Amino acid sequence: MKQHGKDNPAGAHAGDLPNFTVGASGKAKVSVMAPGVILGDGPNSLFHPGGTALMVHAMPDDYKTDPTGNAGARIACGVIEKVTASSLRLLNLRQTTLPAKTQA
Repeated sequence: MKQHGKDNPAGAHAGDLPNFTVGASGKAKVSVMAPGVILGDGPNSLFHPGGTALMVHAMPDDYKTDPTGNAGARIACGVIEKVTASSLRLLNLRQTTLPAKTQA
């Protein structure tokens, strides 16, 4: 069975990603290729009944320790979901700027 990390002797999970650096501002811009996963139907799809999340840890991944690469605390998380027409409408509603309340 594959385990965590590209340097793990048992082999890496399909979605193991490389480390990235976050600036002093707390912001990062990252572009990553994950050739072992797909955004469509199939056995390596990120869209499956159990769900998928992108987890960010506080420390660098050592690329071999299962299950989290000895990377410290979880500090951020993002859910990966398939977008549907109804979820796009909801997203657009959430991003709409509402008028400021007027005081009576």
